[in-house]
Order: sequence, then C-alpha cells, then structure tokens
Amino acid sequence: MSLLDNLDLEVDRIKAEQAEQERARAEQQLYYSQHLKPVMVRARTYLKELVEKLQLVGPDIRPVYPLIARAPHDVTLQQKNYRCRADDGQDIRRVDLFCECHLPNPFEIDLGSQAKVQRQADLLQEYDFPHHQKNRLDDFYEVRGARFIFEGPLLVHVRLRAAAEDRCIYIELRNLESRPLSKYKFSPEAVDEQLLERLARVLVREERLLVESEVDGSTRKDLQEQLLQERLQQHRDMQAALAEREVYEESRRNQTILDKLKGALADKLAR
Repeated sequence: MSLLDNLDLEVDRIKAEQAEQERARAEQQLYYSQHLKPVMVRARTYLKELVEKLQLVGPDIRPVYPLIARAPHDVTLQQKNYRCRADDGQDIRRVDLFCECHLPNPFEIDLGSQAKVQRQADLLQEYDFPHHQKNRLDDFYEVRGARFIFEGPLLVHVRLRAAAEDRCIYIELRNLESRPLSKYKFSPEAVDEQLLERLARVLVREERLLVESEVDGSTRKDLQEQLLQERLQQHRDMQAALAEREVYEESRRNQTILDKLKGALADKLAR
C-alpha cells in the first residue's frame, strides 16, 4: 500500500471520528433541551427566590461543625450571606448557591504533638476553613506543636449541574451534610418540587441529609462493624508510622551526637 493510500485511510478514520463526535454532541444537546433544560430553569427560579427570601428574613441559623480534631464538642457558627449564581439566558447548565458560616469570635487552640497538629491541619483543610497555623519546631526543624487561629468564614456551596453526557443532574453539596463533600446523581424526573424543597430544608438545617438511607438492623450492624475494623486498621497504621518515625528521629539524633563527638575529637587531635 502506497503512502497516499495510508494517508487516505487515516483521513477517513479522522473524518469518521469527527462525524461520530458531532452526532454525539447533537444527541446530547437534544436530550438537554428536552429533558434537562426545563428542570434547570425551574431550579434556577426556585433557588433565586429562596435566596432572596433568606436574605430578607435573615433567619438565625447556627450550625455546628466538628472543626476541632478529637474534641468533645463542636464549633457553633452563624449562617448568613446567601447568594445565587446561574448561567444567563436559556442554556442553563449550572446553578450555584452559596452562603457563609461565621464564627461569633475568632479563637485559638494549642496542640502539643506532631500527630495532633497533622490531624487538625488535615481536618481544617478538608473543610477549607480559613485559619492561621503557627508551628513550633524542635532543634531538628521537626514540628513539635502548633497554635491554630480559627478565623473563618466557612463557605457552604450547593451546585446543580446538568450533565447531558450522563443524562442526569448532579447535585453537589459542600460543607452542608455530615461530611464535607457530598455528590448525588439524579434523573431529571427526580429533581421535582419535593426534592428542591428538601434541598432548601437541608440548607436551613431542618433536614440532615438530602437523601435518607434506609437500612435494616442487620445491614446497619455490618456497616458499623466494617467501620470499626477500618478505624482500627487506620489506628494501627498510624501507630506503626509514628513508631517508624520515632526510630528514624532517634537514629538522626544519635548520628548528630556522634558527628559532634567526632568533630570535637578531630579538633583536639588537630591541636
């Protein structure tokens, strides 16, 4: 087969791929127009009206968040400053709702070990909570403690996204349920007035979850046992890592002392 024949085959392959991509895009656009667009228009209208009324009424909502690692109590914040942002025009692919949870007053905590500092830093990063961290270092520049200054605010984010390629609507919740990030997938028919009402009640903390999971007692027990085993394994892994770290640091300290002794002995011999 000649070079031109090979190029002709490659051209045909590329044109076929482009035609298939164009066909898929046209199919997705048709599905969006017929099934997803009406839902997104309704959701945009509902959420914009919800934000306007919340801003006007200003309900006193004080959610609590587990922002302190291994603490016996949660941190109470005040929720306010609602706003809605959506695609303009008729092609509505995304609707975002935001609000902020503020601390009544900034506060500080002091932690005294590397493991505690790391857990606290990871937790605040998971919630993306604005703060300052002032580390204390030892002679080997290892973290031996830290002071965390909590400032806030914590951002709450609700996003509805029309995904024509998946023929669904995704609802993503940031810092709103029991975990920092939740993502749900709904058929367009499922995103009705009842679901939008449920979403609003989750936002104002009248409901805990957007979708309640119903499990029987046996399943719940199995899940609890599985969670317990996972936590035990995580604890064992953490202890092993800390022990390995301690061995490494002890080896470094011993080596540093040995190097100093060698240096002192060398100085004496030089004299």
